Amino acid sequence: MAQIFISHKSENAKEALAIKQWLKDNGWGDVFLDLDGKSGINQGERWKIALRNAKESCEAVLCLVSPAWLESNECQNEYRYAEEYDKKIFYALIKPCDTQKLHSEWQRCELFVDNDLAQKTIDFKFGEIPIKYAFRSDGLERLRSGLEKARIGAKYFPWPPDKDKDRAPYRGLKPLEAIDAAVFFGRDVEILEGMETLLDMRRKGIEHLLVILGASGSGKSSFMRAGLLPRLERAGREFFPMQAIRPSNSVLFGDEGLASALAQAFDSVGLKKSLGSIEQQLDNGPQGFNGLLTDLEQQLKNRNADEPDSLPPSIVIPIDQAEELFNLDSASGESEKFFAMLASQLTETEASGKRRPIVLLTIRSDRHDHL
Repeated sequence: MAQIFISHKSENAKEALAIKQWLKDNGWGDVFLDLDGKSGINQGERWKIALRNAKESCEAVLCLVSPAWLESNECQNEYRYAEEYDKKIFYALIKPCDTQKLHSEWQRCELFVDNDLAQKTIDFKFGEIPIKYAFRSDGLERLRSGLEKARIGAKYFPWPPDKDKDRAPYRGLKPLEAIDAAVFFGRDVEILEGMETLLDMRRKGIEHLLVILGASGSGKSSFMRAGLLPRLERAGREFFPMQAIRPSNSVLFGDEGLASALAQAFDSVGLKKSLGSIEQQLDNGPQGFNGLLTDLEQQLKNRNADEPDSLPPSIVIPIDQAEELFNLDSASGESEKFFAMLASQLTETEASGKRRPIVLLTIRSDRHDHL
């Protein structure tokens, strides 16, 4: 999977190759450019399929804007696809053009050379021919800053974590946690697919349950905890993930139960609620649970009061190893009460500005029928 997809017009091939080289020189080596002989489209490969796959599996789209790019249906389709699937979009103007045709909310930078401004020369090869190409230094610096703020890829998660400098990157039989996001590799495409699915669920407001299904030992817990949850937390405008609930034998009141997750959530948004008071409300069943989520969502709205037109982030309730909800030795009645609470949220119609939470859970394939 390439992290960055370069959208360009074929007549701007030299500019595209120069930008790819600049990206590599500045730490973004995982870039898809169709012209590239190694990572681009190979001879005999169906180019439309290859382009579609690259667009689907990238995190950001870098549009090299020129008059030809603005007039290209294919380039406009690439842009519309990126916007529809909530990719991060960057405009890099490589030729003077009509900026009124660009969407103003996306970051842009001017890279075409102006003789009065400092320039940076990039060395690269066009086939076997060595080439030098100059861009505006201030434009490249603006592009670098935007890419760094976008925090694309695992490298922007800290390692070792500040609170555990001696943490081992290999956890044995334990799942990786959110603080291990920097060393969780091998699931990039699946993480991106999961994030796009969750963003689509938030946008449409129809489906509110996402199941991570797999055999025992296939890495479901690590995928959720170290893959999805840190990225959901990073997307703070769209999502507010609670800490993962582990049912064990007490899904409501256990050490990793719902009450504990809610207490941590309220604490993180600056609203103090004692664990005892939360447990009391949960004892009231779906009505009490709904009241707690309403309070949490209101606090999230207050936190984003400077953005009055924006929707509050969607509360995400992660449940790890949901097969434990069906254990015979689980605490008396807790699983049934928990399912009733979730059902009341998942089947409720969104109205009066209140949003239903999204439930994210992992479960073994052999227990899926129970779910």
